[in-house]
Amino acid sequence: MELRTLNHTLHDISLLLLQTKYILKTYNIMYIREDINGAVIGGYESEASYHVEDFTGYPIEVSVNKASSTESVYVIYKRTDDLSKSATVRFSWHTCNGVMFGDYIDGNNTSIVRNEILYRLGFKQKKFVPFTKHYICKESVGKKRMKQYEMCDKTIEELVKLPIGTDLSEYVGKIAKDSNILIKSDKVLLVEDHHYGRYEYFD
Repeated sequence: MELRTLNHTLHDISLLLLQTKYILKTYNIMYIREDINGAVIGGYESEASYHVEDFTGYPIEVSVNKASSTESVYVIYKRTDDLSKSATVRFSWHTCNGVMFGDYIDGNNTSIVRNEILYRLGFKQKKFVPFTKHYICKESVGKKRMKQYEMCDKTIEELVKLPIGTDLSEYVGKIAKDSNILIKSDKVLLVEDHHYGRYEYFD
C-alpha cells in the first residue's frame, strides 16, 4: 500500500471514530463494555461498593483509589513500619488481569480478603492444602484387546465411590462395566489433587 493511500485510510478511520463518538454523545447512547467473562464494565459515573477492613492495633495505613474510567475501587493497605509491604484489594463488577494473576486481591472473595491482606503484609503465613479424591489405578484398553478380559458387574464410577481401602482384588484384571477401562488397583486409594485445593492461613 502506498504511503498516500495509507494516510487516507488512517484519516478515514479517525473521522469515523470521531463521528461515532459524536453520535453516541449527542443521542445519549450508552456503549456497553464487557470483560472476557461477559460482565459489564461500568463507567466513571458509577462506583462499585467496597469495604475497608479494620486493622486497629496493626501498623497499617489505608487509602482508597477510585478508577477514573470504570466503576472499580482499589483499597490499598500499607505497613507503616515497612513501606515495602502492601496489599491492594480491588472491588469491581468485572474482572481484570491484575486479579487473575494475583497482583490484586479480589474484594468479592470475602472469605479470604482479610487473611490474604495480613499474609501479604507479613503478619500471617499460608499453605496450600490440596483436595483429596478417591482413585483407582486403571488403564484404557483397545477394542482388539477387550475380548481378552472378563467384564465385572460394576462401573468405574461405582467402584471409585466405594470407601477408601475397600478390597478390589476380585475386580483386578477385569474390565469395568460399560467401559474399556481395565482395573489395576487392589483397593480404593485416597490421593491428593494438586491442581485444586484451598489455602490455610496461620500466625
